[in-house]
Amino acid sequence: MRVITRANNRCTIEASREPWVRDVQWLYWDPPRWLTFWKRGGRGTQLFYIIWQWGVKSKARRSMEERDADVIHHLTFGKYWVPSRLARLGRPFLFGPVGGGEHSPPGLTACTSLRGSLTETSKALATWFVGHFPPSVRLLRSADWTFAATKQTEHALRRLGVPRVCVLPQSGIRPTDIPSALLSEPQPDRDERVFTLVSASRLIHWKAVDLAIEALSQAVKHIPARLIVLQTGPEMENLKRLAKDIGVDRHVEFKGRLAGLEDVYRQIRSADALIHPALHEAFGQACLEALALGTPVICLNWAGPGLIIDQATGIAVQPGNRKETISRLAEAIVTMSGRIRNPEACQARAYGVFHWEQMAGSLVQEYRKIAANKEPSRPQA
Repeated sequence: MRVITRANNRCTIEASREPWVRDVQWLYWDPPRWLTFWKRGGRGTQLFYIIWQWGVKSKARRSMEERDADVIHHLTFGKYWVPSRLARLGRPFLFGPVGGGEHSPPGLTACTSLRGSLTETSKALATWFVGHFPPSVRLLRSADWTFAATKQTEHALRRLGVPRVCVLPQSGIRPTDIPSALLSEPQPDRDERVFTLVSASRLIHWKAVDLAIEALSQAVKHIPARLIVLQTGPEMENLKRLAKDIGVDRHVEFKGRLAGLEDVYRQIRSADALIHPALHEAFGQACLEALALGTPVICLNWAGPGLIIDQATGIAVQPGNRKETISRLAEAIVTMSGRIRNPEACQARAYGVFHWEQMAGSLVQEYRKIAANKEPSRPQA
């Protein structure tokens, strides 16, 4: 197996102690500096990816001149908006899992800020352009098999005439991802009478932490409850102001960015539930990590998070308009507070369905079938 990736991943890869890393031939490529001098952090990432794609095709072709490939699989960046030019290399080609077809539920399109509105508009323009640019549509249709991260993206691809597409989650987890010592730590002392929710996401508009705060304001009329908000982001001040304006600021604690990932895990594990009402997310790693920590999840029955949980591991709220969604989230909080927590069911869901080795095994089966010119099966999520 050969993998082409960015040069900035080299140190991490070479320092890895995972045995499988040594069985892979790693090839590195980045565009010349004069083409990408303007990129700073996350700024310009989309344009950088387009430029990177043009070069990676040449890198792959040169590699195949030295040693041919049976199957080509493009899975970088996770959006279908920029189809892969690797489909033109004349070998069986798999694309994905890709997202990008996830949009806010119809009743929740209003954003909390100008920044959020601009982001949503840019995304809508990108998806419109792909559907109206014939070369992009032809590339998408040429894949032997396309994996969509969510049902929304599957529908978007089918509308473009992509013939062979099915849903496959974008991410997974292994037992070693959560330190075993952390799982055996005693829980910190707290008032067990108060139902504790935790939110663990960047504070940006489409993570919709504002919905969680407004739902809490209704739930506290029925049960004692509080919300711990982790992380930071451009919406933090708006969220603090919202909590104060609706009178729940004493029930909401903003902890900001914690020192390390294990500290985040401790907060999630010690909470009664993770609340994650993201409006459009291709996966929802925080939801999966919460299950692995034995913590149930409240989310929207929409996009990635709605695929992760089941009835035994949380409550997926059907989104409606803003008022309806907040009311349903509040009802879910009250309902969850009366349930007996079942960490074993949460962990069984995480590792039984989203274990990395199981997901990798499904992909290997597809590689073999496509290389043998057989019709691929539909991997099970």
